[in-house]
Amino acid sequence: MKRFKNCSKLLLYFIFFLSLIATSSLFPAEIVFQNGEAYIADTLSDTEKQIKVKWKDKIYTIYKSDLANIDYSKKGEDTSYYYSTLELNDGSRIKGVFAEESTDEVTLKTELGFLTIPKANLKNPSALKKGHPSLSDALLDPEAQHPETKIGIYGDLFRNIGRSRDTFPAIYGGGLFFEPAFLNYNRWQIGFRSEYLSAPGGSGNFSFFTNQVYAQYSRIYQNNPMLDLFVNVGAGVSDVRYATTYTTSAGIDPSIAVQVGWQGFKFRNSQLRVSWKTQCVFERTSQICMQGIEAGVLIRL
Repeated sequence: MKRFKNCSKLLLYFIFFLSLIATSSLFPAEIVFQNGEAYIADTLSDTEKQIKVKWKDKIYTIYKSDLANIDYSKKGEDTSYYYSTLELNDGSRIKGVFAEESTDEVTLKTELGFLTIPKANLKNPSALKKGHPSLSDALLDPEAQHPETKIGIYGDLFRNIGRSRDTFPAIYGGGLFFEPAFLNYNRWQIGFRSEYLSAPGGSGNFSFFTNQVYAQYSRIYQNNPMLDLFVNVGAGVSDVRYATTYTTSAGIDPSIAVQVGWQGFKFRNSQLRVSWKTQCVFERTSQICMQGIEAGVLIRL
């Protein structure tokens, strides 16, 4: 049991390390167009001619010639607003974002703070822009909108919850998975995984080589890419082996698995996936069930 606790700490440190990498790799910025439209979005790439951003869970490619400014110092959730340039009767100009207005006054949020201006002093009150613009669908990155093939690697750390839990308390290992784009439909994805798990004990060692087909349902909540959750159900077969110093027994048995997880950390073509997983192998006279954490990294091709 002590070994299981130590492995749990190592896996949690691994997840925390991957989380730091993912969060530090995102670059929020304010993108301002020539017409005054402004967006707070995550930048995925920034080249000499183009910038690729992720806004409200969609990916857009924007030519820099259409932009007035990119400000990496401004951060926040995905949002949008207008910059207005108002000319006063004395010829001076004030640039800011609409905040509020009354019958006689209008308030702008400027670089120096909030500024209230009498409407009688405005030479061009029609230049005031209000509301929240949306990025045009014409800017959508066509490659990013199609289903993507995914391959990944993961590690497992389980607690044995079957009859043999006292003899074999901890089960750990890892595997590979493959999710082809042509098996993606709406929020559903069919995938394949292959994994090896080991359960050492005082009198011997259990090992499981498992191959499964699974169906995964994913959904992003509240238009927030960080709230990307999924449910995964899989079935397949396991090559189960029990070895002691003197004997070895083996058999092929059916297995099932259920996962509930989160995959909100994304950067470029990589993604972190963490879940709580329950898996059972059904032998002829009994079953071996396990439960615990699975953490991995995938690449979107």
